[in-house]
Amino acid sequence: MKTVVSAWKGLLLAGHRAWRWLAVGCCVVGPGLTALRADANVYLLGVPDYRWYGGCYGTATGNLIGYWDRHGFPDFYTGPTAGGVAPLDDYGDHIGIRALWTSKAGRDGRPADLPGHEDDYYVEFESTAEDPYVTAGRPEHSPDCIGDFIGLSQKKWHNMAGECDGNLDG
Repeated sequence: MKTVVSAWKGLLLAGHRAWRWLAVGCCVVGPGLTALRADANVYLLGVPDYRWYGGCYGTATGNLIGYWDRHGFPDFYTGPTAGGVAPLDDYGDHIGIRALWTSKAGRDGRPADLPGHEDDYYVEFESTAEDPYVTAGRPEHSPDCIGDFIGLSQKKWHNMAGECDGNLDG
């Protein structure tokens, strides 16, 4: 049986390999491991600091996955940027890491003629226009980045019977 613990300030786990990252911000503690209370604040080092790109949720999630790729889960990011290890920033040659949360034709080893997330869904900041794949009359790409799974910039998730008025481009 597994115990789910919230990953809030003050909690540590005995053995970092026990962590399993989930979109809800929790971790799963395996059998025989217990959550420990920290006596002091814990500062994580080696956390990527990517510039905002394509949305807050995508960028923040990219930072989290970049951290775990560098600390115990080396296959979270497997693209060609920085030799397949999530870099600590997205400047210069590291710009390809953005494909982790918003894939794009020609970015991070993707063929220039193969549309990705940004090509299919992004028009401009706060745009209410149809998604570009719709106006181009082509099918969507297969989901392959964080943005695809969280609805980033996807018009199809906008104003769902008054329940959701989010996911505008940006």
